[in-house]
Amino acid sequence: MLEHQLGWERRARALLQRITDAAAAATSVERAFVTALAEVCGSTGWPVGHVQMRDADSSTLRSTELWHPADDQRYRVLREVTRATPLAAGEGLPGRVLASGEPLLIRDLTRDDNFPRLRAAQDLGVRAAFAFPVLVGDQVHAVLEFFSPEPFEPDGPLLTVMESVGIQLGRVIERTSAEAALRQSELRFRSVAQSATDAIITADGKGMIVSWNPAAVAMFGYSEG
Repeated sequence: MLEHQLGWERRARALLQRITDAAAAATSVERAFVTALAEVCGSTGWPVGHVQMRDADSSTLRSTELWHPADDQRYRVLREVTRATPLAAGEGLPGRVLASGEPLLIRDLTRDDNFPRLRAAQDLGVRAAFAFPVLVGDQVHAVLEFFSPEPFEPDGPLLTVMESVGIQLGRVIERTSAEAALRQSELRFRSVAQSATDAIITADGKGMIVSWNPAAVAMFGYSEG
């Protein structure tokens, strides 16, 4: 029993390290999610993972095309039903995670009375599920859900580990959002500078001139080439 527990703890530490490294290197949120799905499935042995994304203007989760594995026909019905079933806060497994902001495990879906997808199709090919939030600040941005074809009893502190994975993914969203905002700010500044009648010259932290607008070119005779 102790050896089994130590084995889980080693896998959990390795998983968190891989997710942390992937989050730091990710060039897009989508890439980070795809990596996380594969890593969690590989570490836990759960065969199916999926990303539910929150609508920007509502508390509704909608299925994305991000699945692991991407096209396994054994879970075709699950993918189709999930695609057709948006979930409000408190509804279904992902909706409950959205409402609480905390991970959740369902050991046997057939015994759970709040899993709407089973009403649409009795045989989804899965029996157990867990999900965890991706938090940006205190807001749930997305929910990652995972499925097993068999009923499940927790293996070690599974949900605690998944909570940490969600935090790492939230940092990717924060970073990419900040980078996008900075790019937009720079574009707006350049647009204003290019049309301004006053000379505008910008310099870097060392005082080296890095750009000048047309008015500065006309006034000082600089050449942008």
